[in-house]
Amino acid sequence: MKIKNFINLKIGKKSIDFHNLILDEYLERFVKAQLDVNTGNLAPNLRKLRTLYLKLDTPLSFDATSKIDPFSSFDIAMPINLDEFSQNISDKTITAKYIYSAGERVYNLSARRYESIVGYYNRKITAIGFNALFAVLRLGGYTCSILNTSNYNISLEASQEFVLTRRDTISTDADFWCNDSRVKGPIHLTVDGGPSLLYQDPFVTPQPTYAQLYSIGLSSYKDYMDKEYVIGQDIEAVNNGTSISLNGLENVLSNELIFPSEKVQPSNSIYPSKSNYKYVIYKYKLFQRIYSRNPSYVEGGDEDEFISTWTDTGAYYYQSMPLNIEGNIELKIKYERS
Repeated sequence: MKIKNFINLKIGKKSIDFHNLILDEYLERFVKAQLDVNTGNLAPNLRKLRTLYLKLDTPLSFDATSKIDPFSSFDIAMPINLDEFSQNISDKTITAKYIYSAGERVYNLSARRYESIVGYYNRKITAIGFNALFAVLRLGGYTCSILNTSNYNISLEASQEFVLTRRDTISTDADFWCNDSRVKGPIHLTVDGGPSLLYQDPFVTPQPTYAQLYSIGLSSYKDYMDKEYVIGQDIEAVNNGTSISLNGLENVLSNELIFPSEKVQPSNSIYPSKSNYKYVIYKYKLFQRIYSRNPSYVEGGDEDEFISTWTDTGAYYYQSMPLNIEGNIELKIKYERS
């Protein structure tokens, strides 16, 4: 998976294009989400960048590995309105678009209160950060991406519109196939989940679906597994931060594939067999959080009116890659900046 972005900032008549730094923190969230839909979609690991942060006056020092706490690093925050976000899903590309704009009030991160934006006019913006959850909840974890603007003379100004448009493109080289036509692309690469597939109580907003890596397979086809190895049973998926290692494949595949070695010289009557498998397939199951009425709920009591469970929708999809293996088998799922 590769992620790249484009940012346009308009202040009054001034328009500037940028590419910001995607931090490891953001890549790590995609890894967590596809290994466990529950943990991956808790507040510290969300991927929809709902809040913009501004650092004023003095520059920030950071690199791709920095863990940047928004509350101690930035001065003010601006949340995005829900109607200013869109997500497009296709078979190999996810596009997320955000529009952040300055209103009459901003959130002071150190004082933890809303204030008039007027008090922040004409102060130089030295860095712009992005994170998933609205700042007042303080559940969003570390900053996901950051833009260094210390070399630009930009600031919030009276009577000057401040609008920042962000477009993230998340892509994969793998081919996509799904058993449900409503699913148009790899949901594990989305920032806001996929389409709702299961019936939901009409009093609850339909919930999106999320994908979890379930197994690895070998096949001569892209839409069928000849051999399937389930994670947690046959093989192990290990979180390495910005990548996933799939351990144990060298053992389970040793009976399926035989490879020549420079150290072994077979006789004229012994030749290594060639595998008929053409693809390695990553299988993802789709889950949806289903809310139902709590039978123990009493108005005014301690119980919540609705309870939720992660439910297997029955839908799944394959991500297939050509099987080009020489020597030892080592498969990794990597998340990189483009």
